[in-house]
Order: sequence, then structure tokens, then C-alpha cells
Amino acid sequence: MPLAVAMLATAAVADSDFGARVGLYTKHGQPYFGAEGVIPIGGTLGGTFAANPNFEYVRLGDIQEFTFNADFTYGRPIKGRSRGWVGVGIGLLSSHPDGPAEPSTNDGVGNIFLGIGFETGIGIPYITAKYVTKTHPEFLLGLGMRF
Repeated sequence: MPLAVAMLATAAVADSDFGARVGLYTKHGQPYFGAEGVIPIGGTLGGTFAANPNFEYVRLGDIQEFTFNADFTYGRPIKGRSRGWVGVGIGLLSSHPDGPAEPSTNDGVGNIFLGIGFETGIGIPYITAKYVTKTHPEFLLGLGMRF
């Protein structure tokens, strides 16, 4: 049994994508940077469910924020080589103010997002929109690439 689990995990990782994105926190007009993994976990209804662990970084004034997210997506082909996905998840927000103030990592966040990608020979460039629920909710727009 442990060997079967290890083989399935290895197959899932081998079939996984890695991605990076940049975008804008629209409320503050500040750029953000992120990275993600896309690990298929099953398919139904003509699409695929995937685990989407990711993190994002943004500087908002005198505070640096990192979010570490456990998201899940449902994606499916749209037309031709394009595909779309929707997702939800939860995460942990870590805030690091400049100066002597202590960092805080006790805030949870919720994520709702969607994306549209286009399969090419070298990867999948995509656009994404994301709503992050936190003490001060944010709406993010981004461009990324999955390999």
C-alpha cells in the first residue's frame, strides 16, 4: 500500500505544472508577485480538479505582505487550445511592517479566483482575477505563465 501511494504521488508531481505571475492590487495600485504549483487530483464533468498551492508577495506602503494559500481549482478546455479555471481556497497572511514593529502571521484569508490560459508549445500564458477576503479585502488582476 505505501508503495502504491508513493507511485501515485510521483505520477501526480510528474504531471504537475509550476507557474509564476505578476499583477496589480487594484485598490492600492501596487504590483504583486506570486508562484504556484498545479497538481491534478482527479477529473469529472469534462474537466480536471487540481490542488493549487501558491504564495504571493506585495508591498503596501510601509508593510510587506506574504500570503501562503491552499487553493483548489476546477479547469476545463474552452475552445481550441484555450482553457479556463475557477478556484477557491484558504490561506495565511504574514504582514511585516517596516521599522521596529513585530511581524504578524495570525490573519487568515479566503480566495476566490478565475483564470483563462492558452496552451502554447512552451507553456500556458494566462490572465487571472482574484478576490482575497481579509481584514481589508483586495481584488487582484494578474498575468502568469505555467510550465
